[in-house]
Amino acid sequence: MSITKHHIQRQRGFTLIELMVSLAIFATISTLSFMSLIRIQQAQATTDKEMSRLTELQRAMRRMGQDILYASSRGARDNNGKPIPAFSGKRFPEVYLQLTRSGVDSLINGNPSNQQRIGYLFEKNTLYRLVWQQLDQAPDSKPEKYPILTKVSAMQINYLDRSKTNHKNWPVNAAKANEEPIALEIIVTTKDLGKFRRLFYIRDPN
Repeated sequence: MSITKHHIQRQRGFTLIELMVSLAIFATISTLSFMSLIRIQQAQATTDKEMSRLTELQRAMRRMGQDILYASSRGARDNNGKPIPAFSGKRFPEVYLQLTRSGVDSLINGNPSNQQRIGYLFEKNTLYRLVWQQLDQAPDSKPEKYPILTKVSAMQINYLDRSKTNHKNWPVNAAKANEEPIALEIIVTTKDLGKFRRLFYIRDPN
């Protein structure tokens, strides 16, 4: 009888202590799994954010590269009718670049010419692309302004002349107002991605 009674008692199931221990273990495993899932989601969100920023940077550099590659020697006139060099740039008081670009689809920009006046302006931690509808500007002409890169902490443009000398501004002097650089070095420092350096050559029409 004692053997049968002991066997029946063992078949009754878990004791209260065993059940509490099992629940505690399950709760611990569930908590750890949830925390791991949260960390994975946070890491994925950070990666997606960095990839989005890299795409934004690459798109901006590609846009600048295309504009510089197809720079034209055709000058323009400002709002007051004064001649503007085909290619001009400065660093102070803000980084500024302006050029005439060829190879523009006239059906898209509404300009009968395939050339367009393009500019780049760095201000308030943002790089903007400027677009004028006409090469020779009317008194009330203003460029359309498009932000192409944000969170920029610093930007620098170096102009390389035909003797392979770097300059901070272009044209170097009034006597060379009609000359173009052969290449531009663009240095961009962003707050989150660090410093990037690109060299863009101007296409030789000859």
